[in-house]
Order: sequence, then structure tokens, then C-alpha cells
Amino acid sequence: MRPGEELPQLTLDKFVEEAVDRTLLVQEAQRRGIASDPALLQYIEELKTDLEEFDNLSPAQKAWQFEEMRDMAFTHRLFEQEGLIPRQIEATEIESYYQAHASEYEWVRKRERLKGTPEDQIERRVLAEVRKDLQIPIRRELAAKVEAFTDSLRRKAQIEYFEIPASPPHP
Repeated sequence: MRPGEELPQLTLDKFVEEAVDRTLLVQEAQRRGIASDPALLQYIEELKTDLEEFDNLSPAQKAWQFEEMRDMAFTHRLFEQEGLIPRQIEATEIESYYQAHASEYEWVRKRERLKGTPEDQIERRVLAEVRKDLQIPIRRELAAKVEAFTDSLRRKAQIEYFEIPASPPHP
């Protein structure tokens, strides 16, 4: 953004909602004791050490990055406990689906040939497309479950909302 520009209200609202959700998820992880798991704490300390090696980041940027990564680690572990991690699609599933729907992926073959992809790599690209297609419903279902879980945390939480005043114009 340029100085003087404001975020559209919809973008600002989404940002606030995501910040609230992230805070609730981290608080739930802490409530469950995830934040004191020795293995996770060791991992987080390693992240902090790794961040110190970035000379191009200011101390404030490193602190912010560390907090983001720490919160993501807490949330990931919480999602693991809740069974909210996407399942892996097995090679047998991909092959079975592909055998039943091979003709539907002719467009991938044509696209890859037009791009000049070597013939021995085209089928690999087709199977990658099949994997992607199989992941779509899994990701949608998972997103709905994550949203339901987060909504349940919101209902239990006491959240105060207030209007954020518009920023004054820059001189």
C-alpha cells in the first residue's frame, strides 16, 4: 500500500477475523498444554535460533516472524489433536481414479505437449493433476471442519468488537 491509502473495509474485516481466530486457536493450544510440550518447545527454540541468522531482518521483524511461526506450530499441533490435518492420498487411490477417468485428463496431455514437456514426463503431470483433483473435496471438507472448530471456540470466548476509526489523511 502507498502512504495515505486505506484498506478496503472487507479486507480489514477479514484481517481482524483471522487475527481473532488465530488468537483463539493459540489460546486453546495453551489451555490444552500444547504450549508446554517439551518437543514442541525445542522445535520453537530451533526456529528462533534459525531466525537469528537472517541479517536482513530487523529485530522487530525477527520477533514478529518468530511469533507467527510459534503460533503456527501451536495451531498445527492443536489441529493434529482435533484430527484436522489433511489425509494423504494414496498412490493406489490416484491410480484407481485415473483408470476410471483417464479420458477426462486428455486436456492435460495436450497442454503438456504444447508446452514441450518430454513424453516420459507427461503421465507424471497427468497423475499430479489427478492428485490435485482428488484433494479438492478433502480440502473443502477439512476447511468446513476447521471453520466449525473455530466457530465453537468463538462461541465459548468473550470477544469484544469495536469500530476501528478510519485513519486520518496523511499530509
